Amino acid sequence: MKKILYLFVFALTSSLLLFSCNEGSVGSSISQSNINIAMDSSFSVSGKSVPNEKIPARVINQLLGLIKAKNYGTLTSDYVTEFMPVTDFDDEGMSLETIDSVKLQIAIADGSFVGDSLVPMRVSAYRLNRILPSPIFSNFDPSDYYSKADFLGSASYIPSVISESDGRKDTIYSRGYRDVKITLPLEFGKEIYAEFLNNKSSFTTPDEFAKFLPGMYITTSYGNGRMMNITSTQVALYYRRVITQDDGTDTTYVTNTNFIASSPEAITNSNIKLDIDPEIQKAVAEGSIIIQAPIGYDVEINFPIQDIIDRYINGTKNDLGVLNSIYFEIPAEKITNDLGITPPPYLLLTRASHKDDFFANKEIADNKTSYYATYSETAKAYIFSDMRNYVLDIIENHGGVATDDDARLILTPVALTTETSGSSYYYEGTTTITSITPYVTSPAIAKLDIDNAVIRLTYSKQSKK
Repeated sequence: MKKILYLFVFALTSSLLLFSCNEGSVGSSISQSNINIAMDSSFSVSGKSVPNEKIPARVINQLLGLIKAKNYGTLTSDYVTEFMPVTDFDDEGMSLETIDSVKLQIAIADGSFVGDSLVPMRVSAYRLNRILPSPIFSNFDPSDYYSKADFLGSASYIPSVISESDGRKDTIYSRGYRDVKITLPLEFGKEIYAEFLNNKSSFTTPDEFAKFLPGMYITTSYGNGRMMNITSTQVALYYRRVITQDDGTDTTYVTNTNFIASSPEAITNSNIKLDIDPEIQKAVAEGSIIIQAPIGYDVEINFPIQDIIDRYINGTKNDLGVLNSIYFEIPAEKITNDLGITPPPYLLLTRASHKDDFFANKEIADNKTSYYATYSETAKAYIFSDMRNYVLDIIENHGGVATDDDARLILTPVALTTETSGSSYYYEGTTTITSITPYVTSPAIAKLDIDNAVIRLTYSKQSKK
């Protein structure tokens, strides 16, 4: 049944009305005292799950491990990374002879894993022998970029701190992450330092450094039952340093410097494989609308954009009109599974034809052609609170005629990176989104109830008479 609600508002001040018009009115200013506000929520939306078999996974956080979860599937992931080299550092007292050891340090944020925290797993590192391609995607096969002879080292690990000493636990808790440390060949470290001494140009950019060291391949060589979120990968050189004391005696210290590390400027890529649970595949085949990450399913929706435009134009045909808002809410249900995998924290909404370009061009949601919504635990829904500019653009710049491309939108899981500036003891500061990337933080899955999605058009109108 058509649900249109009219509210009659009297004696609004002209300043408030002019402000509303400045926010993007269509038609003349509404400046008299008798205003009708119409709210129409009679729109219907349709949608379907569509395979999302690869994503541009060039993001700083990587996935490492193997899990199998009922009502999700079997997910495996390892990763490749180039390195950002240091351009300079304090190497006083350091020489090829004083290098003591070399460590690969893989950082895991505290609690950032899915699966069993106590199952032992082994991670191995290999040296790449070819420069990584760009662009690079989650279905990348590293087998042609390294060989078994390129093995650098391995280590067993668990993310739990249960086996650590109390002092070590305190350190991990205060830092917010723990390291998996792999001892690398001593000659590998000396080779890097020799390059630093003899060819400084190799240390200017990741691209230049990749000509010397293309990068590393990091993979699980033993164990399963856990998927880890890796926040950084870096190589530290430990070396002996002699310090002369005030009494003239020499004391030898072992110190270290982080020489190279993964970074947003260098290529990093999770190599992801997902065998979707047959029950999930069956549900999708029968019409359930499921969204899954890091790969799996996106959701394509048929957004009633022309309907919305027509209702607004017809509703204000003989009046002065202002389009106030377009509200879009999509209910989402958690899918019960045995590893506690939850819905994606954020969804990106954009034209289906624009999705690849959005990520390739490293765009930020502009609230005109692309939007993002946060999963609300309270509402059990994703809410796009104002898609007004999407409609206004078509009305003002395309004569109010929407194309099939305008109506075919896609939802895909994403991760947000933010920066906060101007914060102090008294002020929270301003938070700015600096990047929106495909969701490669952890496995995620949800069922979207598109049939009960809500679109609410709100506009103001006043008779021209």
